[in-house]
Amino acid sequence: MLKKKPVNVLFLAATLPIGGAERTWIDFIPFLDKEKFNPVVLCFKEKSYFGEEMQRRGVTVIDRFMKSKYDLSVLWRLVRFMTNHDIQIVYTLDHDDAMFWGRIAARLARVPVCLTVNHTTYRRDGKDTMNSAGKLLMPLTDKIIATAQGSYDHLLAQGIPERKLHLIVNGVDIDGLLYKKSETNLKKSDFNIPCDAKVVGILATFKPEKAHVAVFLEAADMILKKCPNTYFLLVGDGVERPRIEQKMKKLGLEEHVIITGFREDASDILGVLDISTLASFPKVETFSLAILESMAVGLPIVVTDVGSLDEMVIDHENGYVVPPCNPEAFADAIVKILKDDRLAEDMGKKSQKFAIEKFHRNRMTTDTEALFDMLLRQKN
Repeated sequence: MLKKKPVNVLFLAATLPIGGAERTWIDFIPFLDKEKFNPVVLCFKEKSYFGEEMQRRGVTVIDRFMKSKYDLSVLWRLVRFMTNHDIQIVYTLDHDDAMFWGRIAARLARVPVCLTVNHTTYRRDGKDTMNSAGKLLMPLTDKIIATAQGSYDHLLAQGIPERKLHLIVNGVDIDGLLYKKSETNLKKSDFNIPCDAKVVGILATFKPEKAHVAVFLEAADMILKKCPNTYFLLVGDGVERPRIEQKMKKLGLEEHVIITGFREDASDILGVLDISTLASFPKVETFSLAILESMAVGLPIVVTDVGSLDEMVIDHENGYVVPPCNPEAFADAIVKILKDDRLAEDMGKKSQKFAIEKFHRNRMTTDTEALFDMLLRQKN
């Protein structure tokens, strides 16, 4: 009996830089069952950080497919590519040019299955998270994958037909994170932090929607008045860095706040932390992978109540969920954990338990494979 050939799946993105949405691709594409699926990643621009990482993990990655921003011929090149490579499934990110051209090309090339994934959780201001192009292309799309229940509910409220929606909750490589935590040599002293100090961290790109200045640093100032042997690690970089540095100087926090900049070993830093946090404004918030990773290694969590963070952090169980734009509440929650080692340990254990049960990469991968199988059966 002839062995069945694997199904060719084309994953389309403009580029794959450091970012939560792009990061999820690393956590499931290389782990798809190779006997059933042959993944190919195509980037319109440069493949960037996660594209290169995908390549190192054995996935075929093609980049610079689009010659310029106004290269309309990309549509026909995509059609030829899909036809020549017998692509059976097209999977696009929801927020870039690849989403637009990819879905049109998929239908012109008669690709049986066309999917897009929506990584934007709901907006508390009531505005739509799906742009007009996404809605226009709805008839060409078999399924929109929501990565959190909040995202699913919000898309439904926007008028997206339920038959078009499918929930696959984000996951992370828990086994790999636990191994890295046991093997990493990073210590508090590597950041000039005393060994007996407590460390509070935030892993997030320095973007306007993150509340590094208005919440995290304001809270840090309050925390130091009650817990003076506390240090704060800001892991990341971005356009908000000048404002963050200015705020640190204004509050006199330079001795206790360390900006690491961009780190390829960011997940290793979790082993240095005593508490992991995320402070964001009530705008658009994704289903934070940094918080999932923090849970996986057994950390207590403090987050602002935005997006779908309350689907990961159960208030008073594995951490605290506090109102956004409220540095006092943020600080109070952190101080409670800093002052109670037994509470911190209990919350950390519950974090890890929740992560293993609900947010394992293996579940995300098998759920994606099951969706592929279901849609292909329907089309055949």
